[in-house]
Order: sequence, then structure tokens, then C-alpha cells
Amino acid sequence: MAVIFIFSHRAPILDDVAGEYRFDGIDKLAHFFEYALLYLTLYRSFYMDGFKEPGKKALWLGLLFALSDEIHQGLLPYRQCQIGDLLADSLGLMASYGVTERLMGKVNRERKN
Repeated sequence: MAVIFIFSHRAPILDDVAGEYRFDGIDKLAHFFEYALLYLTLYRSFYMDGFKEPGKKALWLGLLFALSDEIHQGLLPYRQCQIGDLLADSLGLMASYGVTERLMGKVNRERKN
């Protein structure tokens, strides 16, 4: 979360990083994978600490952070608050949630057998 916050506070650098591989929508793809990874990190943290329903907690915390990050960007003169970014963040979180819940359900069923 700190890394996301720091990069959100800086001027956009994706054009410099992507270079010749830049295409329309690459920023949304970056948001998707950034927040998918955030979900996995949060999930692991909650799971390892023994929280009940770590997936739901990770999803809600990720969604709240995505919203706060877009608000933060909206307050900066060189950044913008974009609903499309929030949507990409949310989709990344929800995709990781869906995959994780499915995999962990399978693991838990196998443990019972």
C-alpha cells in the first residue's frame, strides 16, 4: 500500500516505463494487476494471522484503499481522480478474490477428505 501511495503521489511515469510497448489501456492493465497483487498480499496477511474470512477482509480493505487512492490523486495538481482507474483497481481485486476463493475452497475440500 505504501508503494502504491508513493507512486500515486508522483507525476505519471508509465509512458517512460512502457516505452515502445505503450498501447491504449496499458494504464488500466497496470491498475488491474497492481490491485490483484495487493489483494493477494492482503489475503496472505489476513490468512496467516488467522482471521476469519480473510478473502472478504482483503477485498473490502483493497476497495477502500483504491477509493482513497483515487481521492488522493484528485487532490494533486498533476494527477486526476479517474473512475476508470477505480474500476480497473476493483476488477483486479475482484478477480484475485474469485480465483483465491475457488482455489482455497478446493484446498479445504481436499483437506477434509
